[in-house]
Amino acid sequence: MPLETSSVDAATCVVAKSSSDDSITIAKAFNDCKNGGTVSFPKGNTYYMKSVLKIEGLKGVTVNFNGQIVLPAFNKSFKGGNAYISIKGDHINFTGGGTINGNGQTWWDIKDTTAPTVLRIGATNSDFGNFNILNSPRAHMGMTNSDNVVLHNVFLKTVSANSNLPKNTDALDISSSKNIIFKDSNLFVGDDCTAINGGVSNVTISNVHCTGGHGFRYIPFL
Repeated sequence: MPLETSSVDAATCVVAKSSSDDSITIAKAFNDCKNGGTVSFPKGNTYYMKSVLKIEGLKGVTVNFNGQIVLPAFNKSFKGGNAYISIKGDHINFTGGGTINGNGQTWWDIKDTTAPTVLRIGATNSDFGNFNILNSPRAHMGMTNSDNVVLHNVFLKTVSANSNLPKNTDALDISSSKNIIFKDSNLFVGDDCTAINGGVSNVTISNVHCTGGHGFRYIPFL
């Protein structure tokens, strides 16, 4: 019988595999453990998303992201979308060393720069660290409406296998946020290393090494 639900044990939700779309079981695990629980992506497990994932209302959640998520290949239904994975909540601890593979080559080869951001964070009093994003189709990470968030030990590598180069692949876009720390990370990207947009205050960036990018930019509202 296909696994379609998360396994819940003592407020720990292990993300199961789905017979159709792993976005379904990822969403269920977060919903089951969104109040003080732990969501676990076991090492060695690969999850194939076929739809966007909106995770909201998390409170005191630990995410042990030890597996791999593979985003869908180019599909016109994703054009202009906000994010493939959106995580919102308070007191989130996201860690584990796992990897999100953005499947970006399928976008670069047709020269389409309208893909969603891979991971968008809207969090307060939270820590996101020790994870990787590879081959992002456009921006790797976005942070919006966040306060008191530390982002650290992130490894990004977006490199084309041919002459169709990645475009608009910002490492991190920050908007409408305050008290943000981004540190101790290595970035290989094709656009801004960090873009600080309007409505942002008190951002600290330290020990972030960026290769192939356009630098760190402040882009205020006009």
